[in-house]
Parts: sequence; C-alpha cells; structure tokens
Amino acid sequence: MLLGSGISTSAQIPTGWDVTLDLCRKVAALTTEEPRPDAANWFSAKFGASPNYSRLLESLAKSPTERMQVLRQYFEPSADDREAGRKLPTAAHRAIAELVRGGYIRVIVTTNFDRLLEQALETAGIVPTVIASAEAASGMIPLVHSGPTIVKVNGDYLDTRIKNTEEGLSSYDSAIDQLLDQIFDQYGLIVCGWSAEWDQGLCHALQRTKSRRFTIYWTVRGESKPKTVELIHARQAERIVIESADQFFQEVLEQVTALESLAAPHPLSSRIAAATVKNYLSEPRHRIRLHDLFISEADRLFSQRRLEGLPIGFKGSGNLRLDFLRHSIATYDRVSETLVAMIIPGCYWGGPEHRRSWIEGLGRLAWSSSELSKGQGWELYPALIGLYAGGIASIAGEKLETLKCLLLEAKSVQGQGNRPFVLKIFPQEIVRSDDGQVLHAEKSNTPLSDHLCFVLREPFRSLIPADQLFARNFDIFEYLLSLVYVDLKYPSSQAASDPMWAPAGSFAWRRQRNWIQEDGMPWETLKKSFFAGDTSRAKRAVDRLDDILNAYKREWLF
Repeated sequence: MLLGSGISTSAQIPTGWDVTLDLCRKVAALTTEEPRPDAANWFSAKFGASPNYSRLLESLAKSPTERMQVLRQYFEPSADDREAGRKLPTAAHRAIAELVRGGYIRVIVTTNFDRLLEQALETAGIVPTVIASAEAASGMIPLVHSGPTIVKVNGDYLDTRIKNTEEGLSSYDSAIDQLLDQIFDQYGLIVCGWSAEWDQGLCHALQRTKSRRFTIYWTVRGESKPKTVELIHARQAERIVIESADQFFQEVLEQVTALESLAAPHPLSSRIAAATVKNYLSEPRHRIRLHDLFISEADRLFSQRRLEGLPIGFKGSGNLRLDFLRHSIATYDRVSETLVAMIIPGCYWGGPEHRRSWIEGLGRLAWSSSELSKGQGWELYPALIGLYAGGIASIAGEKLETLKCLLLEAKSVQGQGNRPFVLKIFPQEIVRSDDGQVLHAEKSNTPLSDHLCFVLREPFRSLIPADQLFARNFDIFEYLLSLVYVDLKYPSSQAASDPMWAPAGSFAWRRQRNWIQEDGMPWETLKKSFFAGDTSRAKRAVDRLDDILNAYKREWLF
C-alpha cells in the first residue's frame, strides 16, 4: 500500500504542511507583528527563507524534549480527543490491520508522520518493522524476512528530521530510494489518500520503476490533481473512485473475507465442524461467519429431508412403515452429525450474542406441512436431535438462558402458525411410542428418548467424559422440557382436575420422585429463567408434572 494523509482525514490528524503553517502562526504570535492568514508567506518575508519544520521548532523550543512536547499536541489525543474519537485509528486503519494480519498486505509505504497505523496493527496483535529514516533503511533486514513493514518516507513526528517542505520532499536519501525501487518493482500497489502534489521524491520513485509485474490500484475522490492523472497514466494504474478511505478499506476487507470463506473447505466431518465453531466463538469478529456457517448447515440438513430415500409425509402401513421408520431415523442420525457437532460447543461455550444463530437454525429445521399429524412427522427428527444436543449442552455449560431460548423462542412452523419448540418438538410428537419400539431390541417405555440418549452420548464425550454425568444432564434437560411444556400448555386458569398430558422422557422411569431437587438444581435460577421469578407458578407446574408422571408410572406398572 501507498498511503497519504487522506487515510487519516476522519481521525482529524493534521498533515505535515498543516503543522508547518500552525508553527508559523505560533512564531508570529511570539513577535510584535500581527499574525497573518498567509503564515508561510509571512515567515518567508520575515526570515528570508521558506518555512522549515526543524527551524520553526528550534524557534519555539530549544531542547529536543521540549520540541517533542510541541509536536505531541498535533498527533497524540487528549482526553477530549479520545472522548470525541479524534486522533485515534480509524475504520480504515483497523481494516488495513486485519488485511495485514490475514497476510494480504506485506509492505505499507506512507507519507504520514502519525502512528495510527502502528497502533491499529498492535491492537490486531502485530508488531511491524518501521523504517522512518535512511539509517533504518540501511540497517534493515531484507523485506522478504522482515514481516509486515511500514516505510515512513517522510519520517515520524517524534523525529525532527521529518520532511515537510517543498525542498525536503523533492528527493530522498539513497537508502530510501533503493528501498522504494525494490518495493515498487516487486509488489503490487494500492494507493489511497495520496495526491502526489507535494512528494516529488516519491513521484520520481514511481516514475523510474519500469517493471509492470503487478497491478497498481489508485483510489481517488472527486477530481484528480494533474500530477495524479499523469502518474496513473504513466503506471497504467487502475483508477477506483471511492467515497472515503474508511468506506473503501472496510469494503475491501469484507470482500476479501467473503472470498476467503468461499475458498475454505466445507466442514466435511463433525470434528472439523466442531473445531470451526470453537474457533469462531473465540473471536467476536467471527460472529456473523459463525451465524452463516450454522444456518448453511441447517439449510443443508433441511434439504436432506428430500434425499437419501426420505420422502416427506410417508404414510405406509404395517411392517413396511416400521422398516421405513427405522431406516429414516438411522439416516437422520447420520446426516445430522455435523449440525450436532456444531451446536454442542455453540451452546456450551457461546454467549447471548450467539443465541439467535441456534434459534434461527433449529427453526429452519422445524418447518413442516400442515398435512402432518402426530406420529407422521418423522422429518422433524433433525430439529429434535438438534434441540436435545443444544439443550443438554446448555445444561452442562450452565447456560439456562440459552436453554430457555431454545425451548421458547425457537419456533416450529406448521401450517400458518408458529409454536414454541417446547410445544411441538419432543419425542412423542415425532414418533409414536408403539412405533418407536422398532428402534430397540427390548421393549422401552420411552423408546425415542432412549435412542437419543444412546446416539448423543459419543458427541458429548469430550465435554462430559463420565457416563453417569451425561445421563444426569440428559435427564435434567428432558425434565425441564416436560416442566416448561406443562407451564405453557396448562396456565393458571386451567383447573387441576382437567385432563393433562406432558411428554415424559427417560428420567420418568430412570429417576425416583424429587430426584431433581435432590440433585442440586439451582431452583432460584430456574424460577427466574422459566417462570419469571414466580414461586407459585413454578410450584404449580412441578405439582402438575408430578401428577402426570405418576399416571405414567401406573400405566407402566411400577
């Protein structure tokens, strides 16, 4: 990149000439004469020489330390500046830093004195090599070995040797010239914020480079200066009209990131998918990429409902229907592996900012035709296993708010209505218990729950190594699903004597009465999350669920 003062415009950093003019006005204020608007002409007439940065500083401050203090006010932000966002790295600086971190930019030549680019790079975890003098250029290691490099051809603001006069900008020391020749010969170039009006030495370096190895992209705003037009033509550069440096570099970063995403391999295995989700969770800047990744997997899985010999709404009968059910569930288990591998670390490690991804992805899986009736919605099984995986992970990761979102905010679309997951996505709604027996060699009171417990055990192995602990978390999730179902299905106006029903999971036969209270569940947190802190409402739901479970146990004869 070749960057000029335009890159720092939105940060309100003065150019070198702006600093020179202000120093002229300060010198004028120290004399008996009234300061004039044309400070540079006044200085020339008064002292018989063009304004010189170093000479002006010496007039205002005698020691090097004092001169540094004079310069700091132009480039270092005060408390007011920080509050107003002035003299800080801009969106352009930050986008450039991300491009450098991604390995897309290796060398940056800049005419600027400020250190905003260095600050942006350091924030991105990059410590660049900075060449700000002929001595540094002479002693530098070869570019190919130096990593990200910033070449400040006009110097740094804390060095009084910076170039800001017409005479000083007309040429460079031989070491700087040689370095520029190498850069312009061996690298492509993006030019931004540089008018080519003052830096004649830099113009000469561009003009004397004969090679055309790589393209130059020259950004302009409005009408170009004659020297800019001349250089664009001489170097056969691609001219790009932009609104601002901030807008341009943000768009470049977004497009490069999008192309990078397209080039990245699709998660072909559940292990790669899980690792990708963990990587995205660790960086807030990847939140959108994580969302898109999970949604695309949900869409892929939704489309799988029409593949693998799984026609929607199959209504066979007898053994043919049961064989098809067995085949369908086995196939769904296989094609759901990647989504399960993604949602487990997502709900275990993810924060509030990620919940929308899980809700939206599972919701897409839960669309169903209005023709489906209870026991014929096998194609909703991917939504069910996704809900179980995310719910158990939320329990294990102590993310009850995430669990609440999965149960209540994720919507199952059936016909024209949206229903919370807890009222639609549960084992008995997907497969009738009698049909579910085909999944087991022995009779089971909760066949699909038992099947889910078996299938999900392995994906949770790294997070929950102990089988007993996994079974505990599995049962807690199913109990809360049943409890919230009862609370939502039978509000306070519902008489306790009216017939009630709720989905019963494996916990109903695996656990004794009051096991959940004795297992140390944080009831105060549960009441706050699921019952709006209402103790009587929570107790009513628990009592009603107990009655329903007792009826199940009488039916199961234990």
